[in-house]
Amino acid sequence: AKKMTRQKSGAIVNITSTAGILADSGTLAYGGSKAALAHASQVMATEFGPLGIRVNAVAPSAVASGMADQMDEAARAKLSGREALAGETLPSDVANMVAHLLSDTASAVSGQIIRVDRAMPF
Repeated sequence: AKKMTRQKSGAIVNITSTAGILADSGTLAYGGSKAALAHASQVMATEFGPLGIRVNAVAPSAVASGMADQMDEAARAKLSGREALAGETLPSDVANMVAHLLSDTASAVSGQIIRVDRAMPF
């Protein structure tokens, strides 16, 4: 942020989680930390915006990864029940959203928490 402040431009993308948005049983610590990061992203957007720095966060659900493999079946089934799109969320889905938010094509986007989860709106 210091370098971005000096050049009066830049973009920051934090990775949070839908666990910070959804109130699912058993996610207090993890979800609470992700909710705090989402909030911090929005505060940073208001503080850094006047300096030309955009700040957003990406909130994926379970991504096909070793972490998702450790989830119990009931938790995975609950997440699957929210999905409007078939398939699984891949690391590249998250990476592509991050790349977009860092690019000049997202120059008017700041302070947003963008879900990458194939889910229906709640």
